[in-house]
Amino acid sequence: MNGRHLRVHKRLVQSFKDANSGFLLALAQERNIKLQLSAAVLVLCFSWSIHVSLTYLVVIFVLIGGVISLELINTAIERLVDLVTKENHPMAKAAKILQRLPYGGSR
Repeated sequence: MNGRHLRVHKRLVQSFKDANSGFLLALAQERNIKLQLSAAVLVLCFSWSIHVSLTYLVVIFVLIGGVISLELINTAIERLVDLVTKENHPMAKAAKILQRLPYGGSR
């Protein structure tokens, strides 16, 4: 392996470490992630108990991944808005309201 491939490998490994750290941080600090992962485990256990086909299990995993991904994006946007302004600014309020839309506006 030459030096270029080694650098690419190290960057790839570091990006996975960073992603894992971010996920663990969200898991430690965000109540909704915990609730959604708990619901995902229940759905998977129920699916297994009623012998859902492999095709449907793949669909379930993709949907669970989508929900968790949206929650992480939601959390990142919320944190970014909080970082930009701590005051009660109308644009910050609008950004937080808009980022809730994928969840039907509840939060």
